[in-house]
Amino acid sequence: MPALLCAMTGLIAAMGLSLFGWMESIHQGLESAVMADPIAVSEPWIIPIEVQWGLSLVASILTSMFTLMSSGLLRRAFVLLMALISLVGFSMSCVLWNVLWLAHLELVSVVWAWVCSAVYAAQHKMPCDDVQVVLRKERVQLDVNI
Repeated sequence: MPALLCAMTGLIAAMGLSLFGWMESIHQGLESAVMADPIAVSEPWIIPIEVQWGLSLVASILTSMFTLMSSGLLRRAFVLLMALISLVGFSMSCVLWNVLWLAHLELVSVVWAWVCSAVYAAQHKMPCDDVQVVLRKERVQLDVNI
């Protein structure tokens, strides 16, 4: 349940920024950069905003779940790093297929969901924090007399 709530806050933050038009300048800047000379995508297929909101929800839920299932701040930061690398990498690979998917909404959603999840995990005792590995050191005698 906490993962879903954290993911929904990330989605609502991204949707709010999108609906109020605060992400429009970022979208236009990224679009002009993709259309520029090094990449030069000609007439790409643009992903609709509703699909981006759905992808934001999925990415936020996964990030929140993996963050809450990880113990320690460094592992949680590693979850954020892997989510960001995956989103940016997949966005750039879509450009190769002439699909313009600018992942700025998903990035905002994932980062905010991760922040909420990390704060929640820091304030509550998570089940993954209690796991202790105990190795028993026993001597095993093998009988080699055959």
